Formats: sequence, structure tokens, C-alpha cells
Amino acid sequence: MSPAAEQERDGAIESAKQVRRDAEALDEEEERLETARRGIAAELDAVQLLHVEAVQQHEQDSARFARYKDALAQAKTISTEECESLDETPLSTLTTLYEELAQFERESARDEAIEQLESCRKKTAQRMKKLARSGPSDSEIKQAIIQDSISRTPGNCPCPYHAASNGSRCGRRSAYSKYGGEYVTCYAQQVSNEEVQEYRSRLVADPLLMRQDDFADPWTTAAGDRPVPVEPSPVPPMAPEMGARVAELEAEIQKVDVELAALSAKKTDLLGKVGSAEGELARLDQRELKRQRQWHARAKQHAQNTQVAGVVLLITGVLGAVAGAYGYYEQPTTRTALAQERDAQALNEELGLPTDTSKVQDLEDQLARQETLGPVGLAVGIPLITLGVLFIFAADKRKKTLERMSLSAGRLQWRF
Repeated sequence: MSPAAEQERDGAIESAKQVRRDAEALDEEEERLETARRGIAAELDAVQLLHVEAVQQHEQDSARFARYKDALAQAKTISTEECESLDETPLSTLTTLYEELAQFERESARDEAIEQLESCRKKTAQRMKKLARSGPSDSEIKQAIIQDSISRTPGNCPCPYHAASNGSRCGRRSAYSKYGGEYVTCYAQQVSNEEVQEYRSRLVADPLLMRQDDFADPWTTAAGDRPVPVEPSPVPPMAPEMGARVAELEAEIQKVDVELAALSAKKTDLLGKVGSAEGELARLDQRELKRQRQWHARAKQHAQNTQVAGVVLLITGVLGAVAGAYGYYEQPTTRTALAQERDAQALNEELGLPTDTSKVQDLEDQLARQETLGPVGLAVGIPLITLGVLFIFAADKRKKTLERMSLSAGRLQWRF
């Protein structure tokens, strides 16, 4: 990496580290504010606790009083408006109201309501006994079948509001519930003659089917173990000094919330800067990686070229050395041939025979070439062989070094 590129990258790393340190400082500040807010909220809860408990107790007392008054009102309504009707007041409604009122201590309104419920229950018993003795009419049986069908259905009334003439077929249960006529009998025209006959035969076979024994023990006004609910007094307002402290703590919480919101915005901005710094560092890393890959390719090509040059030098040196060795090797033969040729010419001259000096000249030229080729070939060939071997060895070592080099080092993965 060049000094300029290395300096640029070091600057990018330092910038990213600084941004990260700033982000960590903001995290610490946020944690401090969160801790402070939790402390303020805890103090606020402690200050408000007594008042909140008083409000909750008032709500519970009000609910108990409302249920008690509602039970009294229902008992009065049933006793004065609905008790005379055969199909309007099921026993379960009377029993529920009695159990609700019987658990409280005695008071005039409560005792009067229980007496009214007991009177209504007696009237219901008389109607049932009369029904069992004289036998009901078809219309009465249809109404009884409808009432039995409704009473077996849990929850709210399954019949529509207008199923009864006065809109109260289900007693005190809601008459606005979902229509369930597919499963529950709500209208007289839904009751078949076969059902009427079956119901009548059951009355004849078992006159106690109407559960007259339920009325054997009269309901009494004996006192229960719970005090009679009274309408609770309004919750007193919070004390002025407590209210001032609550307002002060709420203002502090609001102030901390504003600081936390501003801190969150700063963190968002810093996170963007961190991303930018990391992106810049990644860009520099990619550029350096590309440069290293290019350098690696050039170095590999240079090693291959060096290896080729070494092979060429080695071959050339071998040829030169072979030529030099051949020159030294052929010199004795050439000298012998030259000496023989000279002796032959000398003999011919003594004998007066013609001589051919061209052959001697050729052998002398050949010997001169061999004497030159021998030392020159060896002088050139041996260094070339040595240089070629060195080139080949250096190229091979360079290639192995390049193969061992990991390009992952060029990716420059930094953590900051």
C-alpha cells in the first residue's frame, strides 16, 4: 500500500472509531437518563400510591353498592310486575337474587326484598302444583317447553327481544342476544303437536317433574356474614403539597422524555455517520484489494517470464558448453590430421611430387575455430547455465511464495 493510500485509510479508520466512541457516549447518556426516569417514576408512584389506593377502594365499594341496589330493584320488579306470569319468572332468577341478598346482614330493604322473593316463589309453587293437578292446556305446555328450552341455554337470552309480548321472556337476562331459534325454541308455533303430547305424558307419568320439592324449605331473612353495602363517600382530593410534588415529578419526567427524544435523534444521526464511515472504509478496502490483486497478477506474470528466460538461458548455456566441449574434444583429432597432412606434403616435396596446400589450410582454419570455440563456448555456456538455473530457481520460489500469499490480507478487515 502506498504511503498516501495508507494515510487515507488510517484517517478513515480513525474517523470511524471516533464516531463509534461518540455513539457509545450517547448510549451511556441514554442509560443515565433512563435510570433517572425510572427513579422519578418510582417516586411518583410512591407519592400517588395512597391516593390511587383510595380511588380503587372507592370504585370497589361503589361496585358492591351498585350490585346490592340492583338486586333490590330486581326483586321489587319481579315481585310487583312479573311474578303472576307463568312463563316470565324462572326459578333460577329468584334463586340467584335470593342468594345475592341472603349473604348480607339484616336491614329493612333487604328483608323486605327477601320476603317478596319468597312470596313470588310460593306463587310459582302454587301455579306448578295446579298445573300438575289439573293438567295444563296446550298453550301452557307450549310456553313451558319454550321456557325449558331457554333455561337450558347458558349465557344471555338466545331469543330476540320481541319473542315475548312484554319483551322479557328470559326473565332478567338480556333480551337483545343473538337469535338462536335454530337450536332454541322461542315461539309457540315452533312447538309441534307431538312435543305437546310428549310433554303431557311426562306430566302424567311423573307429577313431580316440576320440582315442587324445591319449595319445601322457605327462604328466611336470617342475617348473613357480610355487612350491607353503603354508598361510599367521594374520594377526598389530593393534599396540596402532594399535588405540587406530583406536578413537579411529572414535569421532571416530561423533561427527561424530551432529552431522551433529542438523544435518540442524535443516535440516529450518529448511526448514519457510522454507516458512512464504514462505507468509506469498505471503499478504500476494495480499492486496495484491487491494487493488490493487480500487483499479484503482475508479480505472477513476472515470475513466469523469469522462468521462461531462465529456461532460454539454460538451453543457450548448454548449447554453448556443448559447443565448447566439442571444440576441445575435436582439437586432438584435428591436430593429428593436420600433422599427418603436413608430413605428407613434406614427403611429397622431397619426392618432387605435387602438393595440395588447401587441405592443410582447411585443417589449420578448422583447428583455429576449434581452439576459439572451446574456451569461448565454455566461457559463455557455463555462466549462462548458472544464470539460467538461478533464474529458474528464483522464478519457482517466487511462484510458490505468491501461491502461499493469502489475498484475504488485502481485504483489510478492521474492527473499531
